[in-house]
Amino acid sequence: ARNGDRLGEGEAHIALGRLRLLDGDAFTAANTLQKGLDILRGQRGAEALFIEGALARAEALRKLDDPEEALAQLERAKAAAEGSPPAQRGQVLAILASIVETDDPGRATEHYREAARLASEAGDAEGARLWHRKGRTSEARQAG
Repeated sequence: ARNGDRLGEGEAHIALGRLRLLDGDAFTAANTLQKGLDILRGQRGAEALFIEGALARAEALRKLDDPEEALAQLERAKAAAEGSPPAQRGQVLAILASIVETDDPGRATEHYREAARLASEAGDAEGARLWHRKGRTSEARQAG
């Protein structure tokens, strides 16, 4: 039961952090989400929730104008998503691409292409089209 208690506690922190983010309090959101991530790290059965929390925390960090830490958080989400369903891995890569697009359009293009492939693999035709289009835009930005 102890593991279940910790999972519930972590889930509550992630939910509360997401609410704080929706309320526009990115600072409290980032801290609350970090507490949830700390609790969930390494917990069996918490992988999807950990990724969700990491993505939300990356968004909060972007809103706090901390792109380096947001990028680091996304890299942690990407590592956690290895072995996850294709749709979830694609979502992580697409968000990662959107953050690196300005500074590294080549890397963004690679991430968008992989996100499109994963979306297609997951049966998400709309997502595949969107990420493919963004990849082409990023590629054009790199060339031009």
